[in-house]
Amino acid sequence: MKFRKIDLSISHAAGKFYQITAHYRGKDVTTYTYDKDLFFFFYKDADKVKHLDAQRRRYYKVKHLDAKRHCYNKIVAAFKNSF
Repeated sequence: MKFRKIDLSISHAAGKFYQITAHYRGKDVTTYTYDKDLFFFFYKDADKVKHLDAQRRRYYKVKHLDAKRHCYNKIVAAFKNSF
């Protein structure tokens, strides 16, 4: 999923870990998180869910954007720590 021209992906790793991966500034960066809500809202696109009312749809859109922003910030932090 694209965010700020970076292709982000999140997948379930072992146990309660979720792995966030991206190609950032010419380098493959991987980091981990425990946040299962992040995993849920990262792939939950409110436009594709038909039964949501307008208020819930807005809530899901905000959470979806927050999840992508959180993943991006974790990738940037991991990139800076790699040097």
